Order: sequence, then structure tokens, then C-alpha cells
Amino acid sequence: MAKSLFVNNTRTDKQALAEWEELLDSLRRTTVAKTFASQKERAEYIQWIEKQGNQEVWMAEMFPNYYSSKPAKFQRASTKRLMGKTRYRQARRWARGLSKSTRRMMEVLYKMFVEKYRVNCLLISKTEENAARLLDPYRANLEANQRLISVYGNQVRQGKWGAYEFVTRSGNAFRAVGAEQNPRGARLEELRVTVIILDDVDDDEVCRNTDRLDNRWDWIERAVIPTIDVSGNYLIFFDNNPIDEDCLVNRFAKLVEDNEIMPMELEDGRSSW
Repeated sequence: MAKSLFVNNTRTDKQALAEWEELLDSLRRTTVAKTFASQKERAEYIQWIEKQGNQEVWMAEMFPNYYSSKPAKFQRASTKRLMGKTRYRQARRWARGLSKSTRRMMEVLYKMFVEKYRVNCLLISKTEENAARLLDPYRANLEANQRLISVYGNQVRQGKWGAYEFVTRSGNAFRAVGAEQNPRGARLEELRVTVIILDDVDDDEVCRNTDRLDNRWDWIERAVIPTIDVSGNYLIFFDNNPIDEDCLVNRFAKLVEDNEIMPMELEDGRSSW
């Protein structure tokens, strides 16, 4: 990515730019491009990794840098339930360290590349800066993951490739939004929002104040959710470890068809991963 595309948005200090370049360099080093002797070999490889039920194979092939250890049974099962869905709400109340954000990124990109699900995504966190940080791995992998690029091609769309919002060459969009910011106006041509990811939205201070918590929940219900087209495709995810008995992710979990809570340790003391 040209540096000018990065420095045109508000994250322009030298340290942020250096960290971004370091992330890209790391991805280039740890994701070796796939080479093919012929178009037939390439087609056979894609047919294998994209075979129905092969989502874990696809993730391991496309993201060897993240797939360094075998996923837990609950992680694989949660992903399997999501596959093939075009209208779905899922709450993952997993403990910290259980790879909520990383697995979610691999799943969203799987649905984009393999299931051809058109992505117009809002990634929402407690602040806009935090949301952009959580969005960085999506943009970085689309820009510098050599394995992904060698199979699916260059995704960088010049002029629309910033830290807070970017659009791929294949016409998929991602936008970072902070809590209580206005998420409206996120159409991509004729396409309304199709993916909402609420990640690390809960805040200790907010949860201690019922009025503030109610206001933030009201914002999710009245501002965020209405960005989708209820008659079209939509995926709504809330990935957050519960930080209080009454918190946003616990409220959301009561409204979804797929709700999973996973502590770091099971009742018998064994690690959940």
C-alpha cells in the first residue's frame, strides 16, 4: 500500500505508520505465496480448499500465521454452525485469549471469498480507534497475505483504502465505528450493511452506570441494527467476554439464535482450549 493512502486519515503519526508497515512485513514473511504448475493444478487446489465442510482446511491454508495451533472443539463447532448462513445472529461470550477476533476475521473472509457473500461490514468497538485497530488485520491480510493474494488476487482498491474505511477491488467494504457514533450512511452503492461485528464494546465504567448502559444499548437497537436490510442478508455478531452481570453482550445474547459462553477453564479445571 502506498504510504499516502495511510497518512490521509487521522492515524498519521510516525509510530502508527511504523507499526502498520511492520505488520505488513510480518504478514509477507509468514505467508508464503502458493505456486501452481498449471491452471488445472490451481483449479484443483481451489476446489479442494473450498469443498463444503473444508472451512478449517481453508483457514489453515490461507492463514498459516494464525493457524499455528489446533483449534478447540468449541471453536470448530461454532464456525461450523455459521457456515452457509446468510441471516444469522451469534453471540460469543468467550473468555479473553480464546481467539474471538482472529477467528471471526477468518470466518468473514471465508464467507466473502468462498461463499461469495457480499460484505458491507461495520466493525464496532468501544472507541473508533479501537474499532480501527480491530479492523487492521482484515485490511493487512487483504493487502499483504501472500497466500491469500496468490489464490484470490490483489484486493487493494486505490483511493479507497484507509484505516477507518476501505473497499476491496471485488466490491466488499469494511468500516470502523466507535460506540455511539452515527453508523448510518454506510451503503455500498445499492447494498446496505450486511455484516455487523460488535467486538470489545462493553466498558467497565459504562456497566457501572445503568443510565449510560441503557443509552448505549438503545444506540445499538435504534442506530446500529437498523443499518441492515431486514428483508435481505445480514450477519450480526457480538464477540465480548462478559464483564458484568448486566452488560451489552449479555443483553444481546438473549436475542440470538446462537449463544455460546466459554470460560478459560472448564468446571473440572481443564483448559477450554
